[in-house]
Amino acid sequence: MKGTIKINGKMMDFEATAMTDHMADHVFGINVSYAVQHTQGNEDKLPDLIRKIAFIMNKRAELGGWRQVEELTEDDFFDWLDGIDSYELETKAPEIMALYAKNKKTSVIPKNMTNPQAE
Repeated sequence: MKGTIKINGKMMDFEATAMTDHMADHVFGINVSYAVQHTQGNEDKLPDLIRKIAFIMNKRAELGGWRQVEELTEDDFFDWLDGIDSYELETKAPEIMALYAKNKKTSVIPKNMTNPQAE
């Protein structure tokens, strides 16, 4: 799922794919699904998680491939974050997470799942 969001007065591209969670684990050592579930009720940790997901999604869109994202480090994240207004990034969190969430959904039902007895 691709999208463009205006942050700091410039248009930034974001892309979420099936590899987003894997790359978050690779770069930051976080299990996104687990982290999202365990930030419920502990909103202090949520902004950091969203910033990390946004970084992965932005770099995927900018670099155009996972091999390049795989080479990123947490220091690259700090450099990226240093160039962004954190408050503005947080105000755009719902838009960023909507792209992430849309990627998690599917409207395609495998043929054998619509009527398993028909096969």
